Amino acid sequence: MKKTVYLLYLLAFGYPSFSQSNLQNGLSLSVGASIPLNDFGSANLANNKAGFAQTGLAMSLAYNHHFKDSYLGWQFLVRGQRFTTQSEAMAASGAAVYAGNDWKVQSEAWQMGGLMLGLFADLPLSAQTSFNLKAHMGLMGAQLPAYRLTVVNGSERTTYIRTEATESAIGYLLGLGFRTALGPSTFLLFNLDYQGANFRFTEVEYKEGAVPTALEPLEVAFSAVTLNVGLAAQF
Repeated sequence: MKKTVYLLYLLAFGYPSFSQSNLQNGLSLSVGASIPLNDFGSANLANNKAGFAQTGLAMSLAYNHHFKDSYLGWQFLVRGQRFTTQSEAMAASGAAVYAGNDWKVQSEAWQMGGLMLGLFADLPLSAQTSFNLKAHMGLMGAQLPAYRLTVVNGSERTTYIRTEATESAIGYLLGLGFRTALGPSTFLLFNLDYQGANFRFTEVEYKEGAVPTALEPLEVAFSAVTLNVGLAAQF
C-alpha cells in the first residue's frame, strides 16, 4: 500500500532527479496517417452506418502546459483530417447484390476537424527520452461526402445522388507517444492515438437524377487510429 501511494506521489509531483526540462510550456506540430476502423471503414452498401472511408491524412497542432514540478499537464489540440472514399469498393458491393447491373460511383472525401482538451502524463525514460499518455475530449465537426451513383442495366441508366452535409459531435481521443530530444528545448515526436465520435446527420438529401426524393437522417460512428510524427518546442 505504501509503495502504491509513493508511486502515485511521484507521478503527480515528479522525481527530484527529473531534469529533462524545467520548461513548462510547449508547442508541437505533427502529421500522419489516419486508418478508419469498424463501420467508418466499411464499404458495404447494405450497412446503413458505413462510412466508406479509406486511410487518410491527419495534421495536428497542440499546446502543452506541464503543472509545476509534475509529470502531469494539460493539452489543447487542434486537428484536421481528410479521408478519401472507397468508390470502387462501393460499386463492387452494389453490383454483387444486384447482379446484371453495372455500377459506377463518384464520391468526394470526408473532411473533419476537432478542438480537444485533455490531460497527459509525460514519463521520462532517460534524460533525453520520454513516454507519454493522454486522454482528451472535445468538439468535432464532419462533412459528409456527396456521391453520385450510376446504375446501368442494358439501355437504362439511373443516377442517384447524395448531397453533402455537415454535423458536429462530442468526440474523444486516447493516445500514447514517445519523444526524444533534438536539442535543449526541441524534440522529435512519435504518436499513436485512437479517436471516436458519433455523428448524427439530421437531414441528408437524396436525389434520383435532378429530382429530390428524400430527406433522411444518417448516423455515422467515426473511429480511427492515427499514426503521426512531429516536432515540438518547449519554452
